[in-house]
Formats: sequence, C-alpha cells, structure tokens
Amino acid sequence: MTFISKKLIFIHVPKSAGSSVRTALKKYLNEEIYDNIHNKGHQSYSQITKINNNITSNRISFALVRNPFERFVSIYRFVNRPFKLNKWFGDESFEVAERIDTFEKFIENFKMPETIWKGFDHFTPQYEWTKGVNKVFKLNEIELLNNFLKNYGINENIGHYNKREIHSGHNEMYKQYYNENTKKIINKYFEKDLDFFKFSF
Repeated sequence: MTFISKKLIFIHVPKSAGSSVRTALKKYLNEEIYDNIHNKGHQSYSQITKINNNITSNRISFALVRNPFERFVSIYRFVNRPFKLNKWFGDESFEVAERIDTFEKFIENFKMPETIWKGFDHFTPQYEWTKGVNKVFKLNEIELLNNFLKNYGINENIGHYNKREIHSGHNEMYKQYYNENTKKIINKYFEKDLDFFKFSF
C-alpha cells in the first residue's frame, strides 16, 4: 500500500514487511491522497510515475525488499488460506486450493488474478517494483531503514508486525519449505533480485 507524505513516498512491495513501515509512517506523518494512487493497494514506482510524475519527482522515495526465498514462502502462506482464496476466486476457491495444497504445487500451478497487484504477480521481481526508487532497504538490515526514517521525525524502530505467531523469516524457517527443484525455480525467476540486492538462500 503506497504511502505519500509531504517529503516521502513509500513503495510497498507485497509481502516485504511493508505493513510494519506503513504503521509507523501513519503514526508520525500526515498521509496525502491522490487520484489513481492506491493507498490501499500495491503499485510500483514506475506505475505511480506514469500516473503523476510530480508525486515521485518532488519526494524522496524508499522501499523495503526481502530475501526472495523467504518472501515466496510468505506469499504462499498469505495466499493459501480459505478466506483469502474465497475472496479472490469465489466458487472456484476449492478447486484452486487443491491445486496449491503444497508449496511445490503452489509454485508450479498458482495464477494470481491480474487485479490484485495491478498487473504484477507473485513472480514479479522486487527489482521491478522498486526500479527508480531513491532508497531501497533490505529487511535483514532493518536498522539502516530505522536510521533513515529518524531524519523525517519517525522516532521508533520498525518491527516486523505479523498476524502469525511465527513469520517465515524466523530462524530461517522458510528453508524447511524448499527442495532442490523449488530452489532452482526461485533462483530462475528471481535471479535479478538475488544478484542486484545480494540475497542468497
């Protein structure tokens, strides 16, 4: 969910702890609302620039990215819930659930509705979401983001707020989901993220 204030614009990459960032931003900064900018949805930096170049050119933009292996497990756990599948697929939700009842089947079979992430999907590299952003921080180096936000009056540390008791990055829990085949698939789709942001399994 994009957040825009007088000086900042936050690009919320899905399933990269962006809700935690938005919680802090809303606490300390006044949010500005613009036509066709989805403060309750996800849009990339380039998508927002095409809609209104003045928004991005007059503010410092920043984003948070996450290890693709960890993030994909988070996406799987986020999607593979009855209420979420019913919301997105309606009467077809049971059929979809059967096709993605394991992590490997999710990787191979799941097709995200185009409207959910505005034309992007779960295989869109984070590089594409953040292309052109001034400051891109990594979830595993959250202290750098915290120091950056202090310059704009946000005097608290960003945590990883998660409705689940254990998030997929906890003690590298995400590694339990992978086999050699699924690691190769994620390596292929997110090669640019792994190289550009220097992530590894």
